[in-house]
Amino acid sequence: MVTMKKHSLQKMTAIFSVIALVAISMFALAPKANAGEGWETDLQKAKATAKAGDKSLLINFTGSDW
Repeated sequence: MVTMKKHSLQKMTAIFSVIALVAISMFALAPKANAGEGWETDLQKAKATAKAGDKSLLINFTGSDW
């Protein structure tokens, strides 16, 4: 009985380790946001560009963490 619990715990630990590794890899290897040609992802640079061209800024907030 104790051996079965130990084996089950080892299996769960291995599964958790694989899931954690995959999750960390997804975030670490995720590409930088691609804004496309003519769009900026740096706010300060966008402000300077807008000011130089006498244009307004369009700021698009996406995601659910804000």
